[in-house]
Amino acid sequence: MVKNKRLLTGVEGLDVILNGGLIAKKTYLLRGGPGTGKTTLGIHYLVEGIKNDENSTLITLTENKNKLISDFNNRNFNLEKINFIDLTPSSKLIEDNQQYSVFSVEEVEKKSIIEKIIDELKVSKADRVYFDGLTQLRFLAKNEFEFRNEILSLIQFAVDRKITLLISSEANKNRPDDDLQFMTDGVIDLSFINKNRRYINISKFRGSDFITGKHSLKLTEEGMKVYPRLKINKNEFDYNNEIISSGILEVDNLLHGGIEKGTTTVISGASGVGKTTLGLQFLQAASKRGERSVI
Repeated sequence: MVKNKRLLTGVEGLDVILNGGLIAKKTYLLRGGPGTGKTTLGIHYLVEGIKNDENSTLITLTENKNKLISDFNNRNFNLEKINFIDLTPSSKLIEDNQQYSVFSVEEVEKKSIIEKIIDELKVSKADRVYFDGLTQLRFLAKNEFEFRNEILSLIQFAVDRKITLLISSEANKNRPDDDLQFMTDGVIDLSFINKNRRYINISKFRGSDFITGKHSLKLTEEGMKVYPRLKINKNEFDYNNEIISSGILEVDNLLHGGIEKGTTTVISGASGVGKTTLGLQFLQAASKRGERSVI
């Protein structure tokens, strides 16, 4: 059986959760509200591609190219080799008091934007693509049906061109993105309770196992770092339900022979009642049986 090619995300700890990284040539949805770290993760992903001699492209509808470069240069990210498809409105539109649009009224329909994106991706010969703020396209669509069809066409283009596509969504209760979750091969959720309690969770990952649950993450000047949850060892060990001596005959009698092997026992009591003495006698009895002990 041929193993799927993996792409490292560039985020320390995340590739551990993903069992080696993202599966190449698939589409992934990155979900989270403002400030959860979506753009940071996307930049990590693109920069990692550059390190591996891959063509990386960033599509943005929200923050313009110059602002992104400035912000991430301050965090020691070099975006020089990343190709940008900047679809944000220019300042000239504001200066001229024009209505917000990316292109002229005739060209501003979302279909034109998707076509422009596809044309640019053909030129850049992208291997990795991060689409920052893709859900903004909903506002340019006539209806949900049109929006979904255009996203499907973009995903199909990525499949045909063997592009690994990462798209971001700012979904919430009032603006769900169940359709995007259904269309994509994997879903990564980012969330935070406050600045000191941030989490990442993989809710879908086709074609691979992954470590489930919420994993802590940290955003620093160096970017994002993920701390995977400890995996519970599911291996079963055979052991006999043997009764072992506590080292004190009277205590053994109270316990109907002693302590059951493989169990945990707490010695509780106030200071000076003999907890340490009882524990040491337990270890001494084990030593006499030729067993190893730790204190």
